Amino acid sequence: MAGGPIGAAIGYAIGAIIDAGSNKPVRQNSTGQRKNYRRDEFLTDDISTILIVLTAALMRADGNPKKSELDFVKNYFKKQFGIDATRKHLLVLREMLKQHVSVRQVCLQVAQHVNHPQRLQLMHYLFGVANADGHFHREERRLLHTISGYFRINARDFNTISALYDQKEIYDPYKILGIQKSSSEAEIKKAYRALARRYHPDKVATQGETHRKAAEEKFKQLQKAYEEVKRRKGIV
Repeated sequence: MAGGPIGAAIGYAIGAIIDAGSNKPVRQNSTGQRKNYRRDEFLTDDISTILIVLTAALMRADGNPKKSELDFVKNYFKKQFGIDATRKHLLVLREMLKQHVSVRQVCLQVAQHVNHPQRLQLMHYLFGVANADGHFHREERRLLHTISGYFRINARDFNTISALYDQKEIYDPYKILGIQKSSSEAEIKKAYRALARRYHPDKVATQGETHRKAAEEKFKQLQKAYEEVKRRKGIV
């Protein structure tokens, strides 16, 4: 991810931070001494790079970023990357929020380099950011749908993720599984098996413990929906 539109956007943001801090230290270390960050200290891996770029795009979608969104991102990053790395990532995010980045180019780069289960987990994260204030703004939903298309995520998977996060809708296990109430037992089992393969926590194990736990929680929700559908349909 060092090259292409993602690398260019992140590089510009980090450059702005370095320039701004060249004559003015940006933090104190554990001993109280003032310290400037080096360019190579800011990002821990490709996933952090992707998260920062897409977070900035989503937080800009409905106007000014909200505190609830920033709190969600901060907590997520702390669990995933640790406190010190999060501090640096948030500095980059602050600069990214000032930029207009081509979401299409960024997402196509992600689709090329990141496997499908990991792209699904990225969508879960973005839905979490958008829903941090308790509801989805129209522009947020539009952008999420656009991103999913560039990620090559089909409508069924998108609707499944949406159903897991949209608290305003009545709980609908059929929608979570991407099936109809009239679906046969064979269709129900086939849909669940397909979702279970895509959302299994092992698929995102390389992304870190936070992503694995998040995937595990979503996997449990799929299992819950499947059990509820079986109960309603009398399937054993």
